Amino acid sequence: MANILLIEDDIKTAGFIKSGLKEECFSVHHAVDGRTGLNLGLKGTFDAAVVDIMLPELDGLGLVEQLRSAGSSMPILFLSGRKTVEDRLSGFKDGGDDYLERAYGVLSVSDNGPGIAKEDREHIFDRFYRGDISRSISGNGLGLALVKAIARKHTGTVVVHSDGKNGSSFVVKLPR
Repeated sequence: MANILLIEDDIKTAGFIKSGLKEECFSVHHAVDGRTGLNLGLKGTFDAAVVDIMLPELDGLGLVEQLRSAGSSMPILFLSGRKTVEDRLSGFKDGGDDYLERAYGVLSVSDNGPGIAKEDREHIFDRFYRGDISRSISGNGLGLALVKAIARKHTGTVVVHSDGKNGSSFVVKLPR
């Protein structure tokens, strides 16, 4: 299993990235600021890093510059909302291997209902499917099927988190 260092201060974005990486069988270590990320990067053994540029404590560019100065050769992907050519060049100059713009929108919705039973989770995006708990609530079972269809049409994704007891959260990611 590849070991990834994620340095991202936005908790929702980090959660989405971690979820996606874990689904692809990566082990993810997360730091919420540049100083902590630098310390982890210097002490740990990682196969790659995903680094936000705009971080508290120490920005991503300075962090990567220090990692490279210390001899780190792990591949580093910059993740940033900055979009100019100069921003990209700056990222490469400071030691980044790739640069990904945040060119997506993320919508996260949570509820405090009964959650989704494990046996229902694989079917919740099927048209007209309604889990046993929801049968007492009005509806036709099309809501999540429509959400999934719209996300796919726009090359987006939908991720569901539910322990079956304490509500559910849905994260929809769409390109901008």
